[in-house]
Amino acid sequence: MLKETLPFGEWDDEDNRGLRYLEPSTMDKSAIYAFLQNGGPGRAAQILDGLFSRIGEQPLKSPLLRLYIVTDIHLAAKSFAQSIGISRNGFFSQ
Repeated sequence: MLKETLPFGEWDDEDNRGLRYLEPSTMDKSAIYAFLQNGGPGRAAQILDGLFSRIGEQPLKSPLLRLYIVTDIHLAAKSFAQSIGISRNGFFSQ
């Protein structure tokens, strides 16, 4: 069994078995992009809850998938910030 230590802890193949239940269509991030364009701070939890419920509990047990989701949201936020004129340095200083 493969076991690795990553910056966010240890994981092995057993931790990622839930990925077999992941439906690619549940990874639609259009709600994240729409939120970044039109949403207010009070809606962030609602948007994330919707994303997580679409993905499902079993796939979310995978640390690899959770890292992917966080990274993807970070990159979406960074891209959106740049599209409205916030520099790279400005994005990280906030």
